[in-house]
Amino acid sequence: MLKWFNLTLLGICVAALVGVYYIKYQSIDTGNEKIALEQLIKEQQNDLSSLKADWAYLNQPKFIEPILIRHQEVLGLRLTEQSQFISIADLPDRIVGELDKEALTLLFEAVEKGVDPIALLIEANSQ
Repeated sequence: MLKWFNLTLLGICVAALVGVYYIKYQSIDTGNEKIALEQLIKEQQNDLSSLKADWAYLNQPKFIEPILIRHQEVLGLRLTEQSQFISIADLPDRIVGELDKEALTLLFEAVEKGVDPIALLIEANSQ
C-alpha cells in the first residue's frame, strides 16, 4: 500500500513539474511576442513620422505650384477672385426659432442627388 501511495505522489509531482515548465515556457513565449510587437510598433511609428515629413514637403506651395501650372488646363483651375470672399458682417444672422423641416428635407434630397447647395448660394450672391 505504501508503495502505491509513493508512486501516486511521484506521478502527481511529475505532472506538477510538467505543468510548471509548460507555464514557464509559455510565459517566455508571451514575453518574446510582446517584445516583437513593441519593436514592430516602434518601426511603424518611425515609418509614420517619415511619411508625415514627406507629406509636409509635398504640401508646400513651392512644390505644388509647378504641378498646378503644368496641369491648369486639364484640371480647369483658375485663380481665386476677390468676389469669392465675403466679410463676417455679410453673413446672415442666426435663425432663432424652429427649423423648416420641409426645407431641410429638400436640402438633403438635393445633396443626395449630387447638387452642391453652397455653390448655388455663392453663385446666387455673386450675381
